[in-house]
Amino acid sequence: MSEQIMKINNVDICTESFGNSKDPAILLIIGKMSSLDWRDEGPCY
Repeated sequence: MSEQIMKINNVDICTESFGNSKDPAILLIIGKMSSLDWRDEGPCY
């Protein structure tokens, strides 16, 4: 897994990528009060 913080319009957005880059991408968006590790392990791990 690799985490990266991007600054977009003065907002810090933390992204995390993992898995095989040849597989289709899935975009998960969680509310502003949740951290990246909020959800239980599921189909992505």
